[in-house]
Amino acid sequence: MKWNNPKEHQNRMHPAESASKALEMSRTTVKDEVTNEEFSKENGTFIAACEKGGVQPTARKASRWRNKAGKAYRETHHIN
Repeated sequence: MKWNNPKEHQNRMHPAESASKALEMSRTTVKDEVTNEEFSKENGTFIAACEKGGVQPTARKASRWRNKAGKAYRETHHIN
């Protein structure tokens, strides 16, 4: 890769460094984050989707919902 400005090269981060920094940031925990257990009991859209899909609104189902998978998600979003 050719750099037009020598200082530009000094300021850029190596791709491996960038990836490790992104991974580190994704592992940090936010205190305001809702757990799947709380989500399964409080989120009305999720609970309605579970009823429509014929499944119980559990923490496991909430995890699948949040990862855009599972029967409740497929039924609500019309995915086969």
